[in-house]
Amino acid sequence: MSSVVRYLCVAVCATVLSSGWSRGKETKPPKTPSLSEIVFVGLWPAKELESSHYPKERRLCLQNYLAAIGPDSYLWAFEPPSHPQRVVLVRRVVMREQMVAILGRQVRAEAEAFTDVMPVMPEWEGMGEGPVEI
Repeated sequence: MSSVVRYLCVAVCATVLSSGWSRGKETKPPKTPSLSEIVFVGLWPAKELESSHYPKERRLCLQNYLAAIGPDSYLWAFEPPSHPQRVVLVRRVVMREQMVAILGRQVRAEAEAFTDVMPVMPEWEGMGEGPVEI
């Protein structure tokens, strides 16, 4: 499978993993980050996910994601960056580890190569071009 197809699969898998979270009304907002915040924003470790904050019919998606993360993965317990200059570094590592969790350990080298060249910005709110440098 070519690396382009693999990275396209990552995007599709991440979208599928996070789809449906906005449907349905929760009685109280979760106090923990959502799955999409953990996968796409990448500034919280997976240990912050609390399945009891989500309706029963949406917990399977969360459980599947958590089961895909290796027990020794960086995604479980990394420390959110304490300084703005570390945000880009942490996002790169998290992006790489998300690819490995979703696609499997065999893509680690390709994930490292991709995240080494992917231009990432620490903040992109309000910018139409999204989370990459131009």
